[in-house]
Amino acid sequence: MRKAALLALVLLVAASLVVLSVGTSHAITSKKCWLCHTMHNSQDNASMMLQYRDSTAGTGGDVPQGALIRFVGCAGCHIAGTAGSDTVVDDTPIVYHVGGYPVANVLAGGDFYYANQTPAKGHNSKGVAPLEAMAPPGFTAATRPAAYGGSGAWGPATWASQSASTQLSCAGEYGCHGDRSTGRDDFGGVRGAHHANGTLTTAQVCDGTTVAKSYRFLGGIKGVEQDNGIMDSWERQVDASKHNGYYGIKRGSDTDTTATISFLCAECHGNFHSAAGIGTTSPWIRHPTDIAFSSAVGAEFQSSNPSRYATYDPIVPVGWTPTEIASGTPTNGMPADPVVLCLSCHRAHGTPYNDLVRWEYAEGGDQPATHSCRTCHVGK
Repeated sequence: MRKAALLALVLLVAASLVVLSVGTSHAITSKKCWLCHTMHNSQDNASMMLQYRDSTAGTGGDVPQGALIRFVGCAGCHIAGTAGSDTVVDDTPIVYHVGGYPVANVLAGGDFYYANQTPAKGHNSKGVAPLEAMAPPGFTAATRPAAYGGSGAWGPATWASQSASTQLSCAGEYGCHGDRSTGRDDFGGVRGAHHANGTLTTAQVCDGTTVAKSYRFLGGIKGVEQDNGIMDSWERQVDASKHNGYYGIKRGSDTDTTATISFLCAECHGNFHSAAGIGTTSPWIRHPTDIAFSSAVGAEFQSSNPSRYATYDPIVPVGWTPTEIASGTPTNGMPADPVVLCLSCHRAHGTPYNDLVRWEYAEGGDQPATHSCRTCHVGK
């Protein structure tokens, strides 16, 4: 009996080492299990549930959660209870600081703080923001990403309004992350991904073939995740040579249309991003996305702001095309042919500004060099 148990232990350790050797520091397999899980939700006859990742305020109650998680849903694990606290805790990205927006070191996706204060400033994801009855603006049913078969339901077919059962969530059918197949909830949407993303290449190239291999667990989305050690990822320390690599396409020439970061946004806001929805250069009827600057003849960015081709500005990110993403080198400079993205103007979780925009619309007497719409539209 002892020999059998010892053999099982050896095989388990060996399997863990294989996973760790293939991946990078992002693999959660190297963490202490108890940081996230509880076997029985009991220690000295008290609940093991935590309210926030940094454990600054109370507990999360005594109701056991799916996957034996110690936090209430996905959100609980990625919340910090203090203002100005670090944006990475226990090797975990914090996307909601209850005490205030971390302006100085906000991560790439922004922060849900203002979403809980003013609905217009962030996504109203379940667990971090109040319920909003309206449907996502510009909603159309999503196309299933090519990596997941290219056909069939992907997210809700209709979404006339949000309710307790259909509120935007972190993952699953009504969420952004993970597998969005019908009936998937937060846990079902990202099941297994945290433990399997060690299978990314050492360059952190995400090919979208599985949730674990998708950019930030966004099912089917490609990209290159910043890889500067686990405590310096998610653009925690961001500059021109150290940032994420977002995947974009030259609309009309590239065919991998369901793998871009803008397609992820279009899964809920499709009317704003479809070819029919944005029009063409004569005229654009909505701001273009997944459009390479070279494809827009006479574009303001191209003609009046050539210096932006020389240095990448992570506050106004642009996208890389399929070949550049596959090479694993997008974080090393400016793309050869920059692509306009939804994220060029917005952050995914929330900002201090309306519509999740990266800057204030009206900047008064600010000069064009200040981050604003004029960062690209210098001529205005």
